[in-house]
Amino acid sequence: MKTVPMSWARWLAPALLADRAWCEWHCSEPRKATALAAAAEQALLQPCDTDDRALATARLAQVCEALGDAAAAQRHRAESQSLHAAREAGNLVSEIGAQVESVTSQMRRGEEIVGGVEDLSTDAATALDAISRATGEAGEHASRIAETAAQQRRQVDTL
Repeated sequence: MKTVPMSWARWLAPALLADRAWCEWHCSEPRKATALAAAAEQALLQPCDTDDRALATARLAQVCEALGDAAAAQRHRAESQSLHAAREAGNLVSEIGAQVESVTSQMRRGEEIVGGVEDLSTDAATALDAISRATGEAGEHASRIAETAAQQRRQVDTL
């Protein structure tokens, strides 16, 4: 059988102790339940995962209520609710972050497309200018050819 690493045991201690207190209370051992609840509260003074802390404080609220300590039960219940609300807020922030990232990505793609259109517009304007110049030059050549043809006709006519 594998053992749980000590670092995990420390992180899980509050929830495990609170659950054990709950079990002892149900086994009609209020003294043991009280001692385990106190140990769980002490364990909560150490760092632990937010979800495990919420679980432990919710269970401690039940244990304290069963033991008749309404003030402690209310305190643990409020902390558990606060932790659950913090987790939900964290989830919302994560979802909003993902949506912002998606919008940012779409904006980048839009900028790339617009940048491409700007490049195409610049290229099209340059091409149109080149066509206009070429047309003007072709017109000048056509005029010279017509003039030369007219001179040649006059010379033929004089023969």
